[in-house]
Amino acid sequence: MHPTKRNAESPDVQWTRVVPDLPLASDGAHPRDRDQRRADPDRSRPGRCHVSAWFVALVRPIHWLLVRTYLRVRVIHPERVPATGPVIFVPTHRSRWDAIVLQCLTRRLLRHVVSHDEFVWPQGWVMRHLGAFSLDTQRPTPALMRHCQDVLLGGEPLTVFPEGTIFYYPRRHVHPLKPGAAWLALGCQRHMPGTSIPVLPVRIVYSDRYPRFRTLVQLEVGDPIDARVHLVKPHKEAIRSLTADLQRALGDVVDESLAEMSPPRNPSAHGPACARTFSRPEGFDSPSR
Repeated sequence: MHPTKRNAESPDVQWTRVVPDLPLASDGAHPRDRDQRRADPDRSRPGRCHVSAWFVALVRPIHWLLVRTYLRVRVIHPERVPATGPVIFVPTHRSRWDAIVLQCLTRRLLRHVVSHDEFVWPQGWVMRHLGAFSLDTQRPTPALMRHCQDVLLGGEPLTVFPEGTIFYYPRRHVHPLKPGAAWLALGCQRHMPGTSIPVLPVRIVYSDRYPRFRTLVQLEVGDPIDARVHLVKPHKEAIRSLTADLQRALGDVVDESLAEMSPPRNPSAHGPACARTFSRPEGFDSPSR
């Protein structure tokens, strides 16, 4: 309820003080965003994510059994993964198994930045309880940057998939990267000048196009990239430069084809070309065929 004041000339008339913009709530979200989330619960929730300790304790032994019995996971250059401190993992995206196998890189819980249209039941419930948080690719918010900073300041690892969605490309192929990963890394590093935040590229290679029993999965960890060397450049140039470094680290061949793209739940969020490709069912060759 807004405070009011009485008009000195007309005591019976009350004037309401107009507040031009409402402050952010304690969860970092603007009230308008909360109203939109009530209308559409699948939209981005930029506030703080929740890690359920009991759920993590339940999932860890299941994960251990799964990756050692169903899959075969091999980590190349594990010594490049820091055991402590903040780090941003920037992997390729080749399967819905990626988040599961990436956890083999470290004993620490990985916190994933995931497109908001992936937060659907029951997958969304599981991801939220494991500390993942969503990104509205059409309208990123400052609250996302603040929360990523909080995660990194806490010394936790963060994972961002720069290709934006799954591509069933052959080995050494990579889709043109979105600038969001570089924007996020540079923004966090700029606000945390006293802390080194290595950006670690990871190539994920499956022996089978669609993982099955005893599929071999290789996690090829690249050399860490120091985002601080790009901070001396103008903002947009720094983003382009870091994105180019990540592009070279994640693949030798830049593949712009959408034929090997997994059908996204919201094609328009990945650009006009993707929307045109997946808006015509009769012209779409499903990877499952």
